Amino acid sequence: MNAAGVHGVSGRSAIQPYDLRFGPTISGMARALVVGDSERTVLLTRSLVEDGILVRIVTFDPRRIAVIEDAGAEACVADPERLSTITQTLDGASAACWLLGSVGSDSGRLHDLHDSLLRAFLLETVDSPVRGFVYEAAGSVPAELLAHGAKIARSVAGANAIPLRILDANPDDLASWLAQAKGALRELLSH
Repeated sequence: MNAAGVHGVSGRSAIQPYDLRFGPTISGMARALVVGDSERTVLLTRSLVEDGILVRIVTFDPRRIAVIEDAGAEACVADPERLSTITQTLDGASAACWLLGSVGSDSGRLHDLHDSLLRAFLLETVDSPVRGFVYEAAGSVPAELLAHGAKIARSVAGANAIPLRILDANPDDLASWLAQAKGALRELLSH
């Protein structure tokens, strides 16, 4: 792990802040940043990678690096209580996804992930290459908190002209969830 809290890809040197593989040297390729690591996001990643889309997944669990990399994505470990460890992964991303609808966490941290951290992250996208945002508003997180997060996403995205897609497919219906998530990302990346 480097000083900023980001791990590199297994077998390669650690990712340095502002020197990420997704930089301008990979021209003409769409890039998706996924904040949230679950089996669903790994399946989504496999599908996106098959379509030629580069994916970076931000996980809060360093034990998940190998799983993420096996799916073809770049793995970054972030500390959800340190926004800078998440926002530095924006470099080179064309679209960002906040797929934390089923994240397990204590209630205070969970609230922050769908409130202050979400708002701050979205505001960071304004001065980044990100041209679209996906917010997951369905999952095991309490519905009122997800609705609150969707309201924040709509407010910040609307005030800053950030194209937004709300992912509201039931994650228990994996086929529908994957179709809606992939469709939202493809639509945002095609602009």
